[in-house]
Amino acid sequence: MRLEGHQTRVSTRSLARMPARRRFRGDDGTIIAESALLTPFFVLLLFGMLEFGGAFRDYLTLSNAASTGARTAAIEGNTAVADWNTILAIKEGASAMPMSQITRIVIYKALTPTAGMPSGCATAGSAINHCNSYDKATIATVTPSATMPLSWANCTGPTAGWCPTAVVSSGPRIVSAANPDYLGVWVQIVHPWITGLFGTSLTMTQTSIIRLEPQTLT
Repeated sequence: MRLEGHQTRVSTRSLARMPARRRFRGDDGTIIAESALLTPFFVLLLFGMLEFGGAFRDYLTLSNAASTGARTAAIEGNTAVADWNTILAIKEGASAMPMSQITRIVIYKALTPTAGMPSGCATAGSAINHCNSYDKATIATVTPSATMPLSWANCTGPTAGWCPTAVVSSGPRIVSAANPDYLGVWVQIVHPWITGLFGTSLTMTQTSIIRLEPQTLT
């Protein structure tokens, strides 16, 4: 037993005297080199999550705003304040982002439930294309505390392309059980990139189409 204990102690002392493994020459800078290679990747990943997370938030806000505007347009039907209240509803639905990001709103007559907005309406209203196009400056004037200009009701202003009430060249909005119109709401926003890694801005659009149903009192 003492011999085994003696051998154990000798073995332990021998291990203690064994020299530590030497590092390879230049091994001390490995961590720095790896950090230099990996840090840009993680920074790009972090900024990408930040940028695309913000863009996705604005996209969801845009979708909600277009849907809210279309529902309001269906309720307003062919009243004189239809477009005014529709724009107010769109701005309220987009309250999660700065209003300055909304660059254009188009309210147009859709021939089918899936019809896209006529291309010419993206820049101006048109009686031929049956659409009213509102630019950024006009949208800014539409607020809950403001009064709708008389030109909107008379269809001599931005509502001239597809006037809700007056019988103009494009025809009024039809709200009847026999032949109702489909109304489309097209909203365009510009989302600014924060870091600049992906450019300066991203333009997004969303369309919502709804049927103008006649309303009856019960």
